[in-house]
Amino acid sequence: MQVRPLSVLAHPDFSDFLVHFTGRGGATRAPLRIQRLSAGERLASILTERRVRAFKVFGFDDEAVCLSESTARGVQHLIKEGRYGPHGIVFEKQFVFDNHGSPALYVRGDEWASVAEWPVELRAKAVRYWPGAVGESLPRHLEARSEWVGEREWRVVRPSGALRFTYEDVAFLIVPSSSWVEKFASTMQGEQAQAVLALPFVVIERDGVVTARRPDNLDAFAMVADDAPAESAQDMFDTDWRRETLLDERSQSQAQRLLDAIGGEEYARRSDSDLIAAQLRPARAKYALDTPEPDECPVCGVKALAVETFDQWGGNLGPGTCLICGYYRSEFIADQAAPLDNNHWMTFLHQDTSVFTGPAKVAIRFNYPIVYINVKPSKRGYYDAYPELLFEHPNLHTEAEIADAFMHRLEQEILLNPVPWLWSHKRWKHVRQPEGAGK
Repeated sequence: MQVRPLSVLAHPDFSDFLVHFTGRGGATRAPLRIQRLSAGERLASILTERRVRAFKVFGFDDEAVCLSESTARGVQHLIKEGRYGPHGIVFEKQFVFDNHGSPALYVRGDEWASVAEWPVELRAKAVRYWPGAVGESLPRHLEARSEWVGEREWRVVRPSGALRFTYEDVAFLIVPSSSWVEKFASTMQGEQAQAVLALPFVVIERDGVVTARRPDNLDAFAMVADDAPAESAQDMFDTDWRRETLLDERSQSQAQRLLDAIGGEEYARRSDSDLIAAQLRPARAKYALDTPEPDECPVCGVKALAVETFDQWGGNLGPGTCLICGYYRSEFIADQAAPLDNNHWMTFLHQDTSVFTGPAKVAIRFNYPIVYINVKPSKRGYYDAYPELLFEHPNLHTEAEIADAFMHRLEQEILLNPVPWLWSHKRWKHVRQPEGAGK
């Protein structure tokens, strides 16, 4: 089974990052030798060993690594209220999920007794949620208050007893001063010291105020100061693009890890054309697809990406999953470069560009009018659409004429306002071949 990447959230109340704080106010079940360390010493130990140790959870003797899904504002609040000190290590949620992490399981106090019968993998993630109760001879799980949902806890339960990581897995650090990282790195040698110095960090003082970041644009994806200006409509639009491209990067990274793990022999077996064809048959039947060819996967480079929305008219572009490496191409990120064997070539933005003719084929066959719609964001969640009629009777024109007209109109809009166009996609991944090449 190849699990798809997590969705990238675009919600002010949720975060794509998880924080492991090393300085906590109140009770803890960490070993005494860990309790004797300061929050800074614990963070230094984690970075030196490159692992976050699992400790016993409250209620049971099972061990788990605990993290918080709090937003930037939530992290600042937890530090300001003294719940945690300004020392922590932050990971992307996808990394923690890939290491068997998931949100904690909140259970009412009057249902807590049944948790003891759960498998350890679930029991270690259980958190009692209960306001407390009054009565005679009540057990502790009914009498005592336990309301920690504000921390939005995640837990990792691993047989090794630790969440192991590389410095590349660290999204950023939370530290009390800019000098903390430099001071810690001075205790290390060579490449390890350089790797620590290169880690991004955000400085949060004990009153919860963000006073410094490295790099300066760290707040673009993580921490935001209290006085940060409100996002403009264009900022929100750009954020949506970044979210989708990040999701695709995660999918490609996950697929590459699978390729590295299966080895050359298994890769060769999965790449066999007969095996791919056999796997495609049920996919084509499910989606009523007539085109037999899968798309080329950008990760493994093999034509093994089973596309979900292509048809006999040439519109064979859409979301799909690679049968070899499991890469999932979302509907948004579907590559806009037409395949070499089903395209029309033209000059677009001063580049030789392959263009799909599928929409033109459909329009000509049914004589559907072709309308170019220019969409512009007005504010978050709202867009203005400006339709323009390009061809009222497409059956009087050729596929090439229709494709050229549409792409030239798009080119005009890009030149007027280049910012919203997704420049990061591989629009020109195909190279125009000389006449007769490959025949």
